[in-house]
Amino acid sequence: MAGAQASINKIKAETLTLESQKQEAMKGRGKLKEAVSAMKNQRNEIQSNLKRMYGGLDQINGAINSVKNHPLGPDHPQVAEQLSKLRAQKEQIIGQISYLKKGMKDIGNRINEYSGKLESLNQNIEMMGSAVSARKAALQKIAGQMAAQIGLNSNRELGRKKG
Repeated sequence: MAGAQASINKIKAETLTLESQKQEAMKGRGKLKEAVSAMKNQRNEIQSNLKRMYGGLDQINGAINSVKNHPLGPDHPQVAEQLSKLRAQKEQIIGQISYLKKGMKDIGNRINEYSGKLESLNQNIEMMGSAVSARKAALQKIAGQMAAQIGLNSNRELGRKKG
């Protein structure tokens, strides 16, 4: 009986530890899901900004073509100055587009990384749940065996007393 009680205590302690770890893992999973969601929102915002940048780039390209066709000609000092300003704006927008694309790629990589961690965490939580269930089943089995043993002992004692 003392061995059974030690087994029960050990299994109870393991079960409590696993349940605690599972709860912590579930909290972590919630935070990880929030992080992935926030990154997806960032990615969507960057995509929206990229669309605006490409629209701005199209406008500048149109303005450059328009200025090139100016009646005074592209070599005229005022036209050349305007072309220079438009080309500088174009280069600035191209740089911003490049920066946003790099940011979007980095966020995409982090989303993939966090999603992989989230999948792994889900599997760990599932395994912890299975381990908790197995320990609870073992506790019930041991408790049933102890109850049966107590019943047998009681019947033997009763039989001796009557006899």
